[in-house]
Amino acid sequence: METMICAYCGQEIKKEDYRVYCPSCHADYHKDCWLANNGCVTEGCEYNRRPMSMCAYCHTPTKKEYVYCKKCGRPTNPLMNVVTYPQGSEFHVPDTEADTAVLLVGKNSEKILKRFAKLNKTKNKLSWNLPAFFFTGFWFIFRKMYAQGIVFLLLLALFGASAVLLPAFRFITVPLFLLVMVGCGLCADGIYMERIRVLAKEALDVPENLRLEHIFKVGGTNKKFAAIAGAAGVAAVVLFALFAKAVI
Repeated sequence: METMICAYCGQEIKKEDYRVYCPSCHADYHKDCWLANNGCVTEGCEYNRRPMSMCAYCHTPTKKEYVYCKKCGRPTNPLMNVVTYPQGSEFHVPDTEADTAVLLVGKNSEKILKRFAKLNKTKNKLSWNLPAFFFTGFWFIFRKMYAQGIVFLLLLALFGASAVLLPAFRFITVPLFLLVMVGCGLCADGIYMERIRVLAKEALDVPENLRLEHIFKVGGTNKKFAAIAGAAGVAAVVLFALFAKAVI
């Protein structure tokens, strides 16, 4: 069998490696090398450092060095579909839970999956997630965990309203309000990790020709819903303040 050499790093492309071939000049690459160079290295090749200025799926402006769109989580490089997996698939369809998890997480996947790995190693479901602490509830909605987000927001609303309407019990309600925020920050990663694990298993049961669309539908982030929830929350606080002022 002919030895394949990566045109980017000059190293052998082993049988078990993920391989990319240039559609124009047919040079071979490791998948990571292709993405690192954002295309082909061959001088004069039409795919040589092809500029990427807009996501082909959601049309969001993006920097060419980004591997995944920061909005929808899809690959920013349209040539990702020429990735050849060890099994010989001609499409970039994840076939393991680990590969599926990367696409499911989408934005900041490398950073988040490192936290997951640490949680698995220590057998601990608690860690510290600062965004989840500051944006209690909204962080879950942003990550498409709507039920969990609503639960945390309702708890905040309950204890916040109690602190306003029942000032005599603020020594209890205020600490409980803060406890909800701290609890959200501590358990967010563990909850998210279990969700991604379940979704990854479910995604592998979806037919290959439908798998990518399924992953992009259930995974990634949803800024729109998070923004709507935030606006609704602000409106609710204003209305409640007016109501409390009129009653009290």
